[in-house]
Amino acid sequence: MKNLIVLLAFVTLTSCNTYSTQKLKQQKVVDIPAFIASQNFTVSIPETWRPVAHHGYVGYTPLKEGENHFNNLVNIFKYDLKEKPDFETFAKKQIMQTVRKQTLIAHKVTEETNQFGTVYIHDYIATSNDREYKVKIMYFQVDSNYYFYKYGSKKKLYDNYLNEANAILESITFK
Repeated sequence: MKNLIVLLAFVTLTSCNTYSTQKLKQQKVVDIPAFIASQNFTVSIPETWRPVAHHGYVGYTPLKEGENHFNNLVNIFKYDLKEKPDFETFAKKQIMQTVRKQTLIAHKVTEETNQFGTVYIHDYIATSNDREYKVKIMYFQVDSNYYFYKYGSKKKLYDNYLNEANAILESITFK
């Protein structure tokens, strides 16, 4: 009887591990070129950066920061909204969701006007897994579409890549 229980426990544990590993691998599969081609905008990335699959979309990260793209990552995407509140309401709601979900050490929200018109910028420092991250999120609107730009990095790396992250933002061209 004891052997049967040990065997069942072993089978259960190894089956769960295999399932979890397979599921994790499936979640990482994103056709990067197809995703990039499907966007209604293009970006130019520095030669020292690469595209990476990230939560079902594509982000960009420096080559020399290795496989863990969470150490330093730029994300840009267009929201696909069924109901669209006015842009200011939308941006402020997104910022409040971030405030509620993150463990913030400090944060600042600013409204600016740039090449995209009125934008809302949320700069913050947060902790995750005992590490400090520095993040800049910008919500902007082009035509009737709402967009998200985020540059997030380990706090100690943030300034090292800030100019390149800003260059990616400045390079956005709409199709």
